Amino acid sequence: MNTFHKTSFVLFSIIALLMIATGATYLTAPTIMPYHLAAMETTWQGLSQGMQNMSVNFMKSVSAGFLSSGLAVLILLAVPFRKGETWSVFAIFALVLTQVGIIATRTYDVSVNTMANPPLFPLLAVLVLAVIGFVLALFKKPTLR
Repeated sequence: MNTFHKTSFVLFSIIALLMIATGATYLTAPTIMPYHLAAMETTWQGLSQGMQNMSVNFMKSVSAGFLSSGLAVLILLAVPFRKGETWSVFAIFALVLTQVGIIATRTYDVSVNTMANPPLFPLLAVLVLAVIGFVLALFKKPTLR
């Protein structure tokens, strides 16, 4: 791997680990996050048992997406990316864009339309890192003739 590929590998690895950490955090949380409650303008105790159950399960469903996408990125990095297979760069980028990009648009919507302050900046930072990692991974070492 050249320097560009190594840097891309590190960036994509960081992204994958952040996705897995986010998934694990949401999966193990006993209640929804404080910014969820702020968006709903209520407290945890103010939600009916059914709303508590559904809200936690929606959050845990999002965690499954983060966990599976992060794990898939790690697997793609470990095998095809390290072998220099270009398709893996596109696959990694697509995984990150679909998971984090969609969540970022929903988070933006919540931040604009409610009183909540959801964690939009970390999602945008991950997307910027993904673009940088994608571009760097596509740089090829010039061949001498």
